[in-house]
Amino acid sequence: SKATVSVLYWLAMNDMLRKLLWMALAAFVAVQYGMMYAMVVYFVFMKTENAGPMVKDWKKVLHFEGTNEEFNVLLTNKSSLVVVDFYATWCPPCRSLAPKLADLSEQHLDVTFVGINADNARDLAAQYEVSCYPTLKFVKDSKVLHTVQGADINQIVDTINRLK
Repeated sequence: SKATVSVLYWLAMNDMLRKLLWMALAAFVAVQYGMMYAMVVYFVFMKTENAGPMVKDWKKVLHFEGTNEEFNVLLTNKSSLVVVDFYATWCPPCRSLAPKLADLSEQHLDVTFVGINADNARDLAAQYEVSCYPTLKFVKDSKVLHTVQGADINQIVDTINRLK
């Protein structure tokens, strides 16, 4: 739903709250299940916090982790340009592109930037015919207008300026 997307966006943007939630979860797990399980929660937290620019540096990029239906609702409610970045956390070009997209999101406030970890959203990646990473889809009025495969920032900027 729209509320889920809003909450995910807010949590992604609020580093301190995200850390507090992880600490609360680790404390709860320690009390309920013991220290060993709490250590697992801690290591998962450290892995996500140290994942590099894919997690930390996305300023105004919505990191989407919902269902296909929720994503379609997100696109349906947008009449402005939406840049959808299908990436993988293990992909070096994706990791180098992430901070550049974050900077673009600050420069183009009238454009919505959405990041989707394609490994966690295989159905969505298949629906949008993603065959390599990174793949950026430029969507307006629920229609894919253009696709860029690879991390060519100049081509991405040109496409944004052309389609806005």
